[in-house]
Amino acid sequence: LKATVSVLYCFIPYIFHTYKMMKATIVRLYTSTAGSTIAVCGGGNAAHVMVGDLGSRGYKVNLFAPFTPPGGISEAERWKTNLPKEGMKLNYIIKEKVGYGIPNVVSASAAEAIPGAKYIFIPLPVFAHRQVLLDIVPHCDDDACIVAMPATCFDWSAIQVMRELGKKVNIAGVGPLPYVCRIVDYAKETNLYGMKGQVGIATLPGGIAGRVAPQVAEILGLKVKTYPSFLPITLTPTNPIMHTGRLMGMFGPNWRDNKYDRMIKFYDETDELSNTWLHRLDDENQLIAKAAEEAIGGSVGPVGGADGNVLNVNNYLKWA
Repeated sequence: LKATVSVLYCFIPYIFHTYKMMKATIVRLYTSTAGSTIAVCGGGNAAHVMVGDLGSRGYKVNLFAPFTPPGGISEAERWKTNLPKEGMKLNYIIKEKVGYGIPNVVSASAAEAIPGAKYIFIPLPVFAHRQVLLDIVPHCDDDACIVAMPATCFDWSAIQVMRELGKKVNIAGVGPLPYVCRIVDYAKETNLYGMKGQVGIATLPGGIAGRVAPQVAEILGLKVKTYPSFLPITLTPTNPIMHTGRLMGMFGPNWRDNKYDRMIKFYDETDELSNTWLHRLDDENQLIAKAAEEAIGGSVGPVGGADGNVLNVNNYLKWA
């Protein structure tokens, strides 16, 4: 009997290890987004990347591309007209490989592109958020999640729209935009020059972050850092600070008198005055983040440093 007990005792660690492995596998299979339907809103650079990248990795991508320039055709029609039979070609420049993606649906109608999508991504400028939300929210499934990237003030826009429409949908914000990319030929070829190693994410309601963050990480194919609220994303020192500082350096308070007779290289020709304004704005942004954390503890988390939720612009540029 003692020998039998001893043998069984030896196997306990192996049994426990097997149990943990089985449990991890079950959880992974249960939460995986592989092969699911993902909706992408817009027809710009980032939308092209998502069609190519997600499509080449087995996702069904529904493209909602309603924008129509005056006197022109919608982005959806441009996609339908230009898309090659083999799909949109995505050049992974750093990885030196190529992928192809064919949208499952291409439409200028949200009623056709949005239903059935578990995640709906909005990789569009902030000014486009409200109109896109007005279009898509009525057609979202009950368990869907809308993900904006970038997501400056996205929670404010989404809450307002959902109140107006009388419908609630889970939302998430990703910051910064993970892609460095450029369209080569519309709906035919896009270059992906690189991706951020990590992005931040916030959700509303906050309680779904534990489920949403790993799924968004799987879809995007990168690491995700979970934030306690949307404040760290809104206060990320990106375009609202960088563009404003640069423009103040170019034009300043006497902007009517400053004229240029050539195309300016916005970033490459950044001067000391622009840099000074950038850091003045960044200092104020850091103070706002610290004040918000002091007023509402846990809303922002650590500020500054190399690992803060709101980095200063120098550390942010190293991270981004």
